[in-house]
Amino acid sequence: MLSSALSMARREKCELEDPVPGFSVEWLERSSNIANDSLEFRATWIWRRPLGIRPILGQAVAILFVWAAMRVPFQPPGSMAGIARAVVGGMGFFMMYFGLAVRLNTTAISADRFKLTVRHGPMPWPGNRTFKLTDVVSARAACVGSEEPWFVVDLIADLKSFRLIGGLPTQRNAEWITSSLNAAISRLQSTEANDLANT
Repeated sequence: MLSSALSMARREKCELEDPVPGFSVEWLERSSNIANDSLEFRATWIWRRPLGIRPILGQAVAILFVWAAMRVPFQPPGSMAGIARAVVGGMGFFMMYFGLAVRLNTTAISADRFKLTVRHGPMPWPGNRTFKLTDVVSARAACVGSEEPWFVVDLIADLKSFRLIGGLPTQRNAEWITSSLNAAISRLQSTEANDLANT
């Protein structure tokens, strides 16, 4: 039967010595009687971190902004009071949305021999993309800011740089994730190159 010939999935966790909290990696190997073995790489970055004083204060300020905007009597759209209400309320809602996204969202990075995809969710967030694996060069770690630096992981693809993961506390975290992603990309690209050479 066709169902008996479908791929059977076997997941194996990457055995890495010094994992980054919130970041996980796994390989999905599919074996089939009617197709060549294929590899799929999946990485997940959980945005959520332990609550600190700054996130709590940020949400308190956001609620205060929204409350202040709701307290302003309704004014015609062109008036200064109406503009102020829209600006303050918009800032409050943006801060609340950002706070919820940081608590709820994850970044899922998946790749096979043909493409690499990046998805943020469940709350909508910019940066969802799909790349041809042949256009992907590498991932790299970068530092943002000077007084209180934080670290990010960017993807170099199609002659451009795209942000994959942000808000990492240390350079070691960023370099560890970068190394994991580059190892996976290299493995998939070499597998595809070998298959093309054998055809």
